[in-house]
Amino acid sequence: MQNSVTQHIELTRAIDAWVQGLRSGDEDFAAQVSVDLADLLHAAGAVRTELQKLLSADLADPSSADDALQSAANIEVQLFTELKEHLESLAVLWPRVQDALQHSTERAK
Repeated sequence: MQNSVTQHIELTRAIDAWVQGLRSGDEDFAAQVSVDLADLLHAAGAVRTELQKLLSADLADPSSADDALQSAANIEVQLFTELKEHLESLAVLWPRVQDALQHSTERAK
């Protein structure tokens, strides 16, 4: 678990540094983009894990069917809270990332 948390923090910091490089001085913007992206990827991984559990469940077995129901509920939480919130935030922020990247590449030419 610790390794996963450490990797999540490292990814968040790497994204933050990259976005700050595009929009120097805009630390709040970089922080929001980095948290949204890292958390979105983390939640997507959780969906993948729960989906694998769901697909391998033996629905003829009552205990396994209960586990499948819990996995389906966990997927719902990730999709419609965690992922949705970060996607909605990124829908607003990402065009600014693309604009900054475009300006950066134009300056480099």
